[in-house]
Amino acid sequence: MTRSHRPTDFATRLLSFARPVILGAVALVLASAVQAGGYLDESEPSTAEKPTWAVPAKRMAVEGDDASALVAELHNAKLRVTEAQQNETTAKWNYSRARNRNYPRGEEFVEIRTRYADSTKEREEAEQSFLELVDRAHQAGVAAGTLSPYVDLAEEIQSQQTDEADSE
Repeated sequence: MTRSHRPTDFATRLLSFARPVILGAVALVLASAVQAGGYLDESEPSTAEKPTWAVPAKRMAVEGDDASALVAELHNAKLRVTEAQQNETTAKWNYSRARNRNYPRGEEFVEIRTRYADSTKEREEAEQSFLELVDRAHQAGVAAGTLSPYVDLAEEIQSQQTDEADSE
């Protein structure tokens, strides 16, 4: 009896054994990629949390015309900016989701789009008034240590405005 159909050398036997394993692994990788639909991205978590609307924080009382009143105004303006940014993020998320899902339609969609536009306008106004207030505090001679957190935010806002202007 001849065994002509069986491989005789070691490399050929190993290849004949490994071929189904390799093909199975390739099929598994392709199937998982198809199943994911191209939506898996390691840089972004698969379960992104829905942003929430900002709850207005308690504002400081502004009394007098001295540096402490200016610092209270700065604190209140900073709260307004952070709340406006959070509200814009939430409105943008809602608008993007509505556009991607093509739902809701009609008046509800117009309301979502209008709220996004309004929140963007509110953020821009809050940031501009905050920048003007920081400049006014500089001119009034408020201590640098007191202004430090406000100047940091002002520089961040100016950087974002520069980036937005460059991208347009």
